[in-house]
Amino acid sequence: MEEDSKSFGLLPFPVKMKHFIDSVYTKAVKDTDFRPFDLPFISVIGRFDGISQKEISARLGYDKSYTTRIINHLIENGSVENRASGKTHSLHLTEKGQEGLEIAIAVAEEIEEVLFTGFTDEEKDAFIGSIDRLGDNMQAWVDKL
Repeated sequence: MEEDSKSFGLLPFPVKMKHFIDSVYTKAVKDTDFRPFDLPFISVIGRFDGISQKEISARLGYDKSYTTRIINHLIENGSVENRASGKTHSLHLTEKGQEGLEIAIAVAEEIEEVLFTGFTDEEKDAFIGSIDRLGDNMQAWVDKL
């Protein structure tokens, strides 16, 4: 029986994308003190110096407890420091965290290079615009729950 690939639409794409990204992250952190799932957090802290854990959760779409576990690990391993007191965090990358940021940037560049091989700049821009719209649509649906 021949499989109709159109019958599943976009369903396989997120799984393939996650597998690809996980593979690139895993390769990038091999022989370092970083874990693949540290890189998105390091990226956000590097981009938004002084960000709070609550803001990180919102930007990455993770729940508070998961974000807290990752941030606590990054603080313990010396990649991130909290320069605030009390419940609110003001998170900043340390020198070690900056090394992680360099890895995260290289990963982002590699992912983009692989994904957009054979695309014109116009096709790439159109695709990114469509993905942004899809993200907005998904968030609007989740917000209604």
